[in-house]
Amino acid sequence: MKALLNTIAVLCLLCPTIKAVSLRVIDARLQPRNTTVSQSVLAVLTKHDRRDVELSLNTSVVPLLLERTGITPGQGVKPGTKLRILCVGDSITVGAASGDGNGYRLQLRNNLSNDNVVFAGTEFSGGMADGYFAAWTGKTIQYVTDHVKPSLEQRPNIILLHLGTNDMTENSAISTEGNDPSGAAQRLGNLIDQMIALCPDAIIMVAMIINTCDPSQAPQTQRYQLLVAKIAQQYSSKGHKVIAVDFTTFPISQLRDCIHPADEGYREMGHYWYDFITQIPRDWIQEPVGPDPRRAGAGDSKSNSGPDPNIPPPNFGTNPVQPNSTDTVANAAGTEGRACCNDLFVTGYLWFLVFQHCFILYSILYSFLSPFLGKRSSL
Repeated sequence: MKALLNTIAVLCLLCPTIKAVSLRVIDARLQPRNTTVSQSVLAVLTKHDRRDVELSLNTSVVPLLLERTGITPGQGVKPGTKLRILCVGDSITVGAASGDGNGYRLQLRNNLSNDNVVFAGTEFSGGMADGYFAAWTGKTIQYVTDHVKPSLEQRPNIILLHLGTNDMTENSAISTEGNDPSGAAQRLGNLIDQMIALCPDAIIMVAMIINTCDPSQAPQTQRYQLLVAKIAQQYSSKGHKVIAVDFTTFPISQLRDCIHPADEGYREMGHYWYDFITQIPRDWIQEPVGPDPRRAGAGDSKSNSGPDPNIPPPNFGTNPVQPNSTDTVANAAGTEGRACCNDLFVTGYLWFLVFQHCFILYSILYSFLSPFLGKRSSL
């Protein structure tokens, strides 16, 4: 009996280890491999001597492209100076398909806990008290350019621009100006011109947008990412506070439907944006011009008070969420990685481990008790 108990104790000790190893194996399987676009971006920017060419402005040395460094959340960006942040984009910025409707903004605010943060914008969603932004679901760069002016007039001192996903789709009902990356890049430049004209003091962080596992949209997205970096470099060389930020390393395993992040993915986007903001030269960040935006209860319109319950849920635009599209998403991801829809594999694997452990335990018990059972039957 003592031997049996010792064996069971060893199994109990090994189970957490086996589980931990198994989860690491699963996690490694779910993680995407390095995508070709990241290598392409690196090659192009190396060709232009990105690491050697730096822009000196206001005694600050500024890289032409910011990459994630993994900085710990909660470190103050510029304590004592208000950060009036305007998030500009499409459904990804809105937070489409996120469980709480806050998108990446809640995680970003939490990471900026040691700074005085105010979100600018005329649009609203989610459960945050100040969940404002300037983004529209299923819309293109041109649409945002035509509708962003009231938000820019709130004079943010930091603008987070993640836009262009809907311009890359083959669905002409969404990409109303066409899905040519060069044309989209030109329209993005027009939007940046408007931002500089209305907010000359603002720092404009232009995202090389996150990848997609939609094979019909991936090639255009990769070309567009490269053009975004070049556009930002052109503005930086003219002395404007425009910086490209690299989202091409964002894992497609954290996408819900090949386009929109899952909840974990939105939190990851918040970490990305926070990381980029901490790399802004401190003397670039100045107090925002004018008072903070007026909100509900202070004479503002009802449209700023939150989502209207009478309005049906929005169409998420490019590739709407399809909860039952597990096989489609996994196949679209190809060898670059499993999208986020491997729940069946994970569940089956874990159940296999459970049955395996039970079988081992049964075998041990049987081998130990069978001699006694044999003696008893002989009596």
